[in-house]
Amino acid sequence: MIDPIAFSIGVLRSRARMERAREFRPQDVCAVGLFELTRMGDVLSALPAIKDLRRSLPEARFHLFVAAQWAALTAELMPEVEIHGLDASDSVPGLVRASALVRRLGLDLSISLSPANRNALLCLSSGSRMKVGYLRYANTLTPFLGNYPVEAFGLKLARQASYSQENLYRRAARIFEALDVEIDDQGLPPPVRLGDSSRSAPAPPGRPYVVLHPFSGWEPRSWPLQSFAELAEAIPRELDMDVTFVYAPGERSATGPLLERFDSTESVRFFSSADLLRVGGVIQGGAAFVGNDSGPLHLAAALGVPVIGLYGAAPPELTAPPEARGSMLYHRVECSPCDQRFCRMPERSCMSRIGVREVLEALEVVVNSCKTPADG
Repeated sequence: MIDPIAFSIGVLRSRARMERAREFRPQDVCAVGLFELTRMGDVLSALPAIKDLRRSLPEARFHLFVAAQWAALTAELMPEVEIHGLDASDSVPGLVRASALVRRLGLDLSISLSPANRNALLCLSSGSRMKVGYLRYANTLTPFLGNYPVEAFGLKLARQASYSQENLYRRAARIFEALDVEIDDQGLPPPVRLGDSSRSAPAPPGRPYVVLHPFSGWEPRSWPLQSFAELAEAIPRELDMDVTFVYAPGERSATGPLLERFDSTESVRFFSSADLLRVGGVIQGGAAFVGNDSGPLHLAAALGVPVIGLYGAAPPELTAPPEARGSMLYHRVECSPCDQRFCRMPERSCMSRIGVREVLEALEVVVNSCKTPADG
């Protein structure tokens, strides 16, 4: 059976090859469209490089297209860019509607920010004179393990570039380097702060707390739930801090054992919301964040919150936020990095090799390093 997305990308690429390639001149660009319709971490990892591109095109209007659930948070983090949240962008009807919206904007330059088929399809169908980025059909959950060239249709690249087994935050930067845009290599930009509307109150006033996020997009990336439970018991006892678990509404059933275990424990609370601004407010108020390799970890790093990242299926040098405050814990095994679809060693997985005591000690270090003299 023919994959309609693969077929459409092939047809659009064939048409795009017939377009005349012109020199890239920033003064010719009035409207830019950027496409990142995948996961929260992918969106967040592209924002530093987008800021660099904006500096090189100060007069252009910028449109960033993301999945609807990331739109409000992205708009708060990057208010200088117009954010478009697209519904059902993982379906053919949703992509058809999105393509019609994109074409109405009259873009001059379209950019596919990562090797994702939705990004490539919307970029190629945007109607813009110049298209650049990752524009090939890709059938993988782990693009950081492959080799993806930066391609362009309708313009000439200043240099050849590709994204190949390097940190996630370098992916968008490789595109802009191919356009001869100066990129800041200092890692994460200065921390951002969410507005008052995002604030929530997961703990009594004045009581410091640690945020725990026990889930990830794929099970092989997740630290055992039992380990999170043991950590939540140890933090109030050994660090004299409360604990707030954050999770999405769709993860409530998986959170059941934790809810039951800490039902009457005042120092351990739970916060669930589909509103990522409110979740971000809880994370922002925490003394530290502990979580798997997932979007909330990248959000905590962007907010300047100290993080303890738990890594296994992918090593931190490939997917961790660079220069984040805190520690990334990882025990390399022979099958890591893997494709994350299943675990070859479930009885002794890479994630289970991270011990509770190891996490607690790393957490104690970052918490103590952030204390002021007045904290004691």
